[in-house]
Formats: sequence, C-alpha cells, structure tokens
Amino acid sequence: DLLPIWDKFSSFLSTPGLHAIHHGKDEDCIDKNYAGIFIFYDRLFGTYQPIKANRKISFGITHPPRSNGVLEITFHEFRDLFFSIRSSKSWKVKLKYIFNAPGWFPDHKKDAHCTAVDMKGVPTII
Repeated sequence: DLLPIWDKFSSFLSTPGLHAIHHGKDEDCIDKNYAGIFIFYDRLFGTYQPIKANRKISFGITHPPRSNGVLEITFHEFRDLFFSIRSSKSWKVKLKYIFNAPGWFPDHKKDAHCTAVDMKGVPTII
C-alpha cells in the first residue's frame, strides 16, 4: 500500500490526504471532505471522498478572481453569486443558486425564467 502512515486512518479520521482532496479543484473533489477530526458527518451526508493511491490532485479554485487584491480575493465569489441571483427572474432559480452545489448553473430548458451569467461549470439540476 503506497499511502502515507496517517492516511491509513482515513476510514474514520480526517487525514492529510483527505484534507488535500478537500482543497482540490477537480470535479470529484468539489464539496468533499469537510471533517475537522472524525469523518462521520462526511459519510452521513455523502461528502466523503476516499483517497486513491497514486492520484494527482489539482489544487486551487475553479473560478479565479479578477485580480490579486485582498478584497477581490475575499469577496469575488460572493459578488458573482449576488449578480447571478439578481439576474435570475424566478425565485426558484434564485434559491437554487443559494442552495445547490457550487458551480451550479441553470439549465435554460428546465429553468426558462433566468438570464445567463458568464460562469464556469456544467449545467445541472439537482
């Protein structure tokens, strides 16, 4: 087994390997491994992503800020979310922006009452 010693405990503890997945920007890393110590709640709520040996993780964010300014870095996601919600014409879509997974984007065939906003991500309805 090629996993570091700490990651052998990842079936019940949050380990460095699980934490690395939490910070990954790959599709299967988004919204995963929130646990601080024990991973019970990650397993309960379906946010647990196990460690795969020899896996390379791309770290970072999926929607980068426009500049390196501290205010831009801190608030760019909130600004983008605000404008997405404001541009939506139906309350259903507004609520989906708030409560669906990060990167959610309206499927205009199913949610016809919304205005497109330039965002990265695959359109899906949960």
